[in-house]
Amino acid sequence: MPARLRHRVDALRVTAVERTGGPPRPQADPRVLVTLSAAVHAREVLRFDHSPAYAPPSAEAPPAVRRVEPHRLVTWGGRWYLVAWDLDREDWRTFRADRI
Repeated sequence: MPARLRHRVDALRVTAVERTGGPPRPQADPRVLVTLSAAVHAREVLRFDHSPAYAPPSAEAPPAVRRVEPHRLVTWGGRWYLVAWDLDREDWRTFRADRI
């Protein structure tokens, strides 16, 4: 593998859990996944907007700004997730990558 790409592959710290059946899932932007994996590898603090899982029927909720220390990038059930320590909430959180 070319040295210029090796650091990107080395940065991919991923835990995979196989999905069984069901409809297709939303896909995370590959650029987001690369950025997240690099931040996990470098132990960098991330700041991003994260859309809520659902919004009230009458109004769309604005994305929440999150500051986190990323721990692991996980794929489960056909979706990518970031497991991170939320600095503002002082607790562990899991963020769907396609909502970042």
